[in-house]
Amino acid sequence: MKKLIMLVPGVLLSTISICQTATKTVSDKDSTVVMSKKLVGYMIEDLIKSDADKAAIKLLEQNLTFKDGIIIQKDEIIGRHDASMKAKNDLINEYESNEKDMTIAMDKLKSDLNKKKQGNIFWKSAAAGMLVGLVVNHLSWKYGGKP
Repeated sequence: MKKLIMLVPGVLLSTISICQTATKTVSDKDSTVVMSKKLVGYMIEDLIKSDADKAAIKLLEQNLTFKDGIIIQKDEIIGRHDASMKAKNDLINEYESNEKDMTIAMDKLKSDLNKKKQGNIFWKSAAAGMLVGLVVNHLSWKYGGKP
């Protein structure tokens, strides 16, 4: 029995020295942190999610860069289209201005033509009147004139 009594404290002292219960006490010199398995599992999941989130953020940044490039190209296309439309509008305005000038010139030419036609009608009627007068004078002189 004496041997058993001496054996029990010896076994108890040796089991404390090799068991995990010593890690539950934290000292200033020790850097071991006591955590439950559940908390460690959550931390691992969080680290995995963090890595996935970093990859997702990188992919989103690539998508934003790509879309920014598309927007820049769209703005360039719109700028070229606007310049083209401005040039076409300038041509249309020039044609309209030329058309107005031509219409004014044509109206002036029509007016001049009408004046010339009226002048021609006057001279034709004057020539016809003079011709009729000469014919009447000639006939009256030839056939019924005074001796």
